[in-house]
Amino acid sequence: MDNNFITHGSIGNVSLGDKFDLPLGTDASVKIEYKPVKKVSDTQGLISKTHFENVRRETQITNTKTIEITVHVYEQVPLSSVEKIKVKLITPELKAKHSNANCTVTMNENNNIEWKCILQPKEQVRLPLEYSLEWPNDKQVEFTEQ
Repeated sequence: MDNNFITHGSIGNVSLGDKFDLPLGTDASVKIEYKPVKKVSDTQGLISKTHFENVRRETQITNTKTIEITVHVYEQVPLSSVEKIKVKLITPELKAKHSNANCTVTMNENNNIEWKCILQPKEQVRLPLEYSLEWPNDKQVEFTEQ
């Protein structure tokens, strides 16, 4: 990394033209700050009460390098397997470019938000994620990561 030897490693066989992942470790010149999750809960309704929870988090990335870099960020969004539990993505808008930088955002097949940002030298970008959850108040909801 940066003309310095870091470690030995091995790569499995890959056919010509196939894609593969090659983790090279962390890059100290790319600063990533993950802001704590902010949750706001509320219950609404007179007869059939509904519980609402709004979840907001933010990832801040700073390129301290002297060259342009491309960064991919993946954020998990809950996926309900029950019809009465509704998940609504608030931020980001999937069809719009991110306003602060040259970023695109999509939802992949695993229900993850996928950011792709091109950061210029010394540039910083904030990647907000906000979604709401809604379920009947008489039910308990448990989140599990898969």
